Amino acid sequence: MADTDFQIGSIIRLGSYSFQLLKADDFTLQYMNDRPEKFPETSLKGTVNKIRALSTNHNSYDTFLVWVLKSN
Repeated sequence: MADTDFQIGSIIRLGSYSFQLLKADDFTLQYMNDRPEKFPETSLKGTVNKIRALSTNHNSYDTFLVWVLKSN
């Protein structure tokens, strides 16, 4: 396994056990932030691209914001 396999939200299988990574400590978050080429979702550009992709499923910016607020 590579370090990129251990992303927040990923499901890791070890033997017959499955674990979902739900959060990370400060050291891990800094490790990811320092390596945007390996973890593009931690960079501002990666985050904007992800938001942009999610927003295309909505008719307007307002409906997108309502969806975001209701889903949290």
